[in-house]
Amino acid sequence: MSAERNSDEAAVLRVIEAETAAYFNKDYQGWTECWVHAPYIRRIGWFARCGVLTVAGWERESAAMRASMCEFPMPSRSAGQIRRENLNIRVDHDMAWVTFEQVAPSTGDPFDVPGRQHEVRILERHDGRWRIAGCFMIGSPVEYADHPQLRVDEAATVVWMNGAAEEELQHHPALLLSRGRLRARDRADNQRLQAAIRWAAGPRRYTRPQVGQWVAPALFGALPIILGDPDAANHEVCWIVAEGGQVLVSFNDPQSTEQRLEAAAVLYRITPAQMRLAGMIVGGNSLVEAARQLGISINTARTQLRRMFEKTGVSSQATLVSTLLSVALPLA
Repeated sequence: MSAERNSDEAAVLRVIEAETAAYFNKDYQGWTECWVHAPYIRRIGWFARCGVLTVAGWERESAAMRASMCEFPMPSRSAGQIRRENLNIRVDHDMAWVTFEQVAPSTGDPFDVPGRQHEVRILERHDGRWRIAGCFMIGSPVEYADHPQLRVDEAATVVWMNGAAEEELQHHPALLLSRGRLRARDRADNQRLQAAIRWAAGPRRYTRPQVGQWVAPALFGALPIILGDPDAANHEVCWIVAEGGQVLVSFNDPQSTEQRLEAAAVLYRITPAQMRLAGMIVGGNSLVEAARQLGISINTARTQLRRMFEKTGVSSQATLVSTLLSVALPLA
């Protein structure tokens, strides 16, 4: 490799590093110097929590970034904690193509992009300086989550887990590790858990159902597994997630639960008061305890529960919990 090529690759990497640092430091001027100021630039991303992001043209991109940095001007600690892996840089004349995986922490700042992001940058050389013309990101919660999370294979063997999962599994009432495999303590619960993991693992080979047509049957989505008996206020919610060819297992995950309940409220026309009660029941509280914490009478709680039964067409708390959490299941 020539010295000139080495120099170009180093210069490209410096621009990427500078743009990332300026973003987290809320340095608008420094950030603008890293970009091509033209209508054809693009920022496109997909994140598990917010879906697709797309911004076209420097005018829109710069205006949105200026407004965001003005609203949240304090620098984020993420700037000094970023790491990049599997870096690949290709340079051809005045164009450069870069791929890498960026891993960032969560600091609580609105600019956070925690977890592992699969990223692509396209750069152009203008007047001897490299600048970014395209930024493409696919986000993943793997490596960061504010709740217990594991990655397992089809046999439920643990491939990776975060610290929260390692700690929780030492005393979790419904889950345990046995010879390196994730299992449920109850036999019937474990059958459902293992079936959900096998579903999420799914087939990964490319198939050819018709001549000239190749299909990759990868799965995406999340299954809520109810461990225990909601009718006895003795249950835990476990999420089995199929994402990007990986099987993730999470629990004590209030955000996933809240998202499903919000969708269920719209679908079944459940009132805010009824949904507050539903959230308490999904969280493992008895009807009596839920009424006490909500500051309502037990008769009011029973009436709200009966109304939710009518709206969802179920007749037990167990089925209600399963029905509410299964709304908006994004199977692909």
